[in-house]
Amino acid sequence: MGRFLPLLLVLGALLALPFLLRPAGPATDWMPGDAELVVITPHNAAIRSEFGRAFSEWHEARYGRPVQVDWVVIGGTSEIGRFLPSEFAGAVRAWWRERGRDWPAGATEALFGKTRPESEELAALWEAYRATDDPQAFSSGIDLFFGGGEYDFRMASEQGLLVEPWPAGPPPGLFATPGGRTLIPERVSGETWCSSTFFGSVLTTFGISFNRDRLRERGLPVPSRWIDLTDPGYRGQLGLADPTKSGSSARAFDLMIQERMRAAVLAAGFTPERIGELEGGPPEARPALYEETLAAGWRDGVRMIQLLGANARYFTAASQRVPFEVGMGEVAAGICVDFYGRFQAQFTPGAGERVGFVAPVGGTAVTSDPIGLLRGAPHRELAVRFLEFTLGEDGQRLWCYRPGEPGGPQKYALRRLPIRRDFYPAEDPEFRAAYERHARHYADPLGDPAVNAYALSAAFTTWPRWTGAHFAAHRDLVRAMCMDSATELKTAWDAIVAAGPAVNPAALEALARLPDRPEPLNWQSAPTIYKNHRRLDLLREWTACFRANYREARALAEGTVD
Repeated sequence: MGRFLPLLLVLGALLALPFLLRPAGPATDWMPGDAELVVITPHNAAIRSEFGRAFSEWHEARYGRPVQVDWVVIGGTSEIGRFLPSEFAGAVRAWWRERGRDWPAGATEALFGKTRPESEELAALWEAYRATDDPQAFSSGIDLFFGGGEYDFRMASEQGLLVEPWPAGPPPGLFATPGGRTLIPERVSGETWCSSTFFGSVLTTFGISFNRDRLRERGLPVPSRWIDLTDPGYRGQLGLADPTKSGSSARAFDLMIQERMRAAVLAAGFTPERIGELEGGPPEARPALYEETLAAGWRDGVRMIQLLGANARYFTAASQRVPFEVGMGEVAAGICVDFYGRFQAQFTPGAGERVGFVAPVGGTAVTSDPIGLLRGAPHRELAVRFLEFTLGEDGQRLWCYRPGEPGGPQKYALRRLPIRRDFYPAEDPEFRAAYERHARHYADPLGDPAVNAYALSAAFTTWPRWTGAHFAAHRDLVRAMCMDSATELKTAWDAIVAAGPAVNPAALEALARLPDRPEPLNWQSAPTIYKNHRRLDLLREWTACFRANYREARALAEGTVD
C-alpha cells in the first residue's frame, strides 16, 4: 500500500482541482454553518458576483439565513458537458459496486445513453441510475448547472444528469400569471426555451462586433449579414471562437448554416408556410427537390464558414476575447453573443464612433441560456429556491437593470435579455403595465425592435431537423476544416485571391470539397457518422482530406499543377 500512496495523493489532488480553483464569492453576511449552494457555470465573474450576492439577500429576507454560493468554474459549456458525466460515472460506479453489483463492460457508455440498453445487465444499471435522486447514494457534489446553450442542456437531460425540480408542478406565478398568461414559453420560433428539466433563465442572440476605424482602413462597409465576413478584405482581420470549447460559438455556426438552408429553399420557391407544412408533416410527403435543396443549402453554409476560417486571425477558446479585441482594433470584426458585443460597444473609449454591434436580421435565432437541477444535488431544497429566484422577477431584473437601480445589480450592468414576457412591450394590458414599470430602469432599450428578444425571434425560425442532429459534427467539422488545417487553408485562400477567384474556378472547387473518407460527408450522413466511426478517426481523416484539398487549390490558383 505504501508504494501506491504518492499515486493516490496525486489522483486525489487532480480530482479536487476544479473545486480548489473555485473563485471566492462576494462578501456577504454569511457565516460558517449557514447554507451553501454549489453551482457549476460558464458565466463570467460579473454574473457570478451579482447573482451570488442577490440570491443571498433574497434568501435571508425570506428564510432568515444568507447563502454562500460556491461557484465551480472549469471553462466553457463544452468543458462542463464533458466534466459532469465523468464525475457522475465515478460516483455511480462506486454506488453500484457498494450494492454488490459488477460494473460490466460498456457500462459508462450505456449509463448515459438516451435509450434503455438491450442487455439486461446494462438495462438494470440504466434504470437504477435514472430512478435514483439521492445524494446519499451518489452525487457529483454539485447542485445546479447554470448557463450555456440549449444543446448542452438537452444532452445533459438525455444523459440523465438533470432532474425535475417540481414533480408536482412549479410554484404558481413562476411560468404563468394567475390569469393563465404565459411568462416563460416552452418553444418560440423553433427554439426550446424551457422543458421539464431545464429552464431558460436569459436569452441570447448572435451577431457581429465591428470596429469602424479598421473597416475604413480596409475599404470595407459595415457588415450586416454573415456572408459579408467572407469578403477577402477581412483576411487576417476576423476574430472567431473555437466551437469545440465555446457552446455559444458552436451555436452561432449552426445558425449560419440554418440561414443558408433557409435562403436556398426560399429561392427554390418554397414559402415559409410551405416549409412549415413540410417540416410538420410525414417524411414521405417531402418532395425530392425540397430535400436536395436543403442539402445544397447545408453545403453553402459549410462553405461560408470555411471562408470565415480563411479570413480568421485566430480561433480563441475564450469567446469574450473576440469583442474585446475588436474594441482594441486588433481585428476589424468578430462573431460574438449580443451582450458581449453591446457591452464592448458601450464601454470602449469613443465607442459611439469606433465600435458597433449588429445582429443580422433573419440570420440569427433567439436562444435560451438555461439552468437545471443536477441529479443527487446535495442541497436540493436550496437549489430549487435558487431556480425560483432566477426565473422570478427578482432574478430577472439583474439581467437588464442598470447598476444601482432598485432591485438591480449593484456593481455590474450585465446587459442580458431576460426571458420573462412581462419585461417586454406587449398589447396585453398586464404585460404592458409590467414593462412600463421596468423600462425606466433598463440598461438597454428592450422595447427597441433591434433589441426586443420577442420581436427578434419572430424574424427567424429554426427547424430542428435541419441541423439539430448535426451539432456535434459541425463542431468537429469547423475544427478540422478551419483550425487543424489553418495554415493550408489560409495559404490557398491567399493564392486564390491573388489570382482572382474568377480566374480559376477549379481552385475554388478544390477548396470547397468536403471529405470523402472514411465516408462521404454531407447533410444526410453527418447526423449518424459517429455511429459508424470513432471521433478521433474522423478528425484525423477529415483534417488530412482538407489539407490535401487546400494544397491542390493553391496549386491550381498558382498554375503549378502538372
